[in-house]
Amino acid sequence: MPSKYKTPDAIERRRQQSRNNQRRYREETRSYLQSLQTDVQSLLHSTFRLEGQVDMMRQNAQRHFAKDLARVELYWRLFMHGYVAAPDQDAALRDLMADDVALREATGLDAVLDQWRQYAAAFAFFRKEPLRMEAVALDSDEHLVHVVGTVSLGLNENAITTLWPHLGNNGDENHIRHRLVGQTLTCPCTQLLYMGSTSSDAGAKVRRIEFEWDVAAGLMALLNDLDDVAMVVHDRHQCGLASSLPLATTR
Repeated sequence: MPSKYKTPDAIERRRQQSRNNQRRYREETRSYLQSLQTDVQSLLHSTFRLEGQVDMMRQNAQRHFAKDLARVELYWRLFMHGYVAAPDQDAALRDLMADDVALREATGLDAVLDQWRQYAAAFAFFRKEPLRMEAVALDSDEHLVHVVGTVSLGLNENAITTLWPHLGNNGDENHIRHRLVGQTLTCPCTQLLYMGSTSSDAGAKVRRIEFEWDVAAGLMALLNDLDDVAMVVHDRHQCGLASSLPLATTR
C-alpha cells in the first residue's frame, strides 16, 4: 500500500499548503514593508517639522538678541588686531562685560585687559577674525553668544619661547623651532560669551567667557608632520601663554 504522504492527493495538498504559506509570507512581508514605509514617512514629516521649529527658534533668538550680537561683533572688530589701549576699545569692553566677568583662572575686567596686553607683548602680530556667531537662549536669565573664528599669531623667537619654552632643548626640537620662527600660526577658535541681565539699565553683560583654540591644527598646517606637532604640544600644560592666559584653552 502506498504511503499516505506520497499519494497524488497528499502531494497536491502539500504543494497547495506550501503555496499558501508562501502567499501568506509574501502578504505579511508586504504589509510589514508598507508599515515601515508609513513609519519612515511619518518620521520624515516629524523631522522636517522639528527642523522647521528649530530654525524658527534660532531665527527668533537672533532677532531677540540682535543688540547683544552687534555688541559682540563690535568687540571682535575693535580687538581684531589686539589691544592698543584705544578709548573705543575700553568703552566697548566695559559696555559688554560685567565688572566681575569670570575667565578660566581669573575674574574681572582688569584680568581681561591683562590678557590682551600679554598677547600684544608675546607675538609679532595678532589677528582674531570671526567667521560666524550665533545667540542661544539658555534660560530666562541667561543666554550665550557662540562665536567661531580663527586666531592668527606671528611667531618670532619671543612668541615661541612664551608658548613652547621646551623647544630648543635638543637637536630635533631646535630644528622645529627654526621652522616655526617667522611663520604665522593660524588656528580655529571658538568663544562662548555667557550673558545675563544686570540690575542697571545697561542691558545684558558677559558674566563668563570660554575660549578654545586648536593649536594642533594650526601647527599641522605649518609642520605637516604629526610627530613634529606632538613634540611641540606634548608639554602644553606647562607652556607659558598657552596655560597662563585665562582665555587661552588649548586642545
